[in-house]
Amino acid sequence: MEYIIDIHTHLELLQDIFSLRNKLQGHLYSLKGHVRENTKVILGVAIYCQVYQSYEDMIAQIKTLHAQIDSFGDDVRLITKKADLEGDYKVGIIIHVESARILTNPEVQLPKLWELGVRGIIPLHFVDNFIGNSCDDPLRRAKIKRVDTGLTPRGRDFIKQMNELGMFTDLSHTMDTTGEEILELANEVCVSHVSIRDNQNKMRNKPIDFLKKVAAKGGIFGLIPWQHLVGTD
Repeated sequence: MEYIIDIHTHLELLQDIFSLRNKLQGHLYSLKGHVRENTKVILGVAIYCQVYQSYEDMIAQIKTLHAQIDSFGDDVRLITKKADLEGDYKVGIIIHVESARILTNPEVQLPKLWELGVRGIIPLHFVDNFIGNSCDDPLRRAKIKRVDTGLTPRGRDFIKQMNELGMFTDLSHTMDTTGEEILELANEVCVSHVSIRDNQNKMRNKPIDFLKKVAAKGGIFGLIPWQHLVGTD
């Protein structure tokens, strides 16, 4: 068996044909014969909730995604545990949430997300939040915010609750101190969509030494092929 794996994609709703967007992004999940026989596609589907959605909106989006998965019958499977990777299907979906910003009551909301099949959280996205500091915060990019204060006390409680549930933590948008402290505390970690700072000195990128620490915890790293992150040489 061969696998095509994309550990971070904004595939909000599955379609049984290639959309233009997904052609450009290279997602080979079509169920109309485009994927070779004996090849499974595993997609880490990010529920994007940075800008406008409420918690209720996010729940509705996840439920809609469930309905779309179910509409494909045995061809598409929601992956919630290791055993789900086995069997006869074409596309496996692992749901994660991008930004914990809208989780205002995580003690109640995280278990609900777990029940709905969510298995990972990207705590920080494009702004700082109650967990810690984002490398992409616009005030930081404008040199107004300069200090990386690291993981907050509420953030520590959040990561510990994720540990108890068994969720993975994605460190793609963290500032360095915040990322290091989450890495030390979290049980399951990954870095899904950045590049390597030793090659291209961008705050969004991660140093090789940091990625080695992720690997030492059994985590994985996904390279994103954006020119401004990987360079031109």
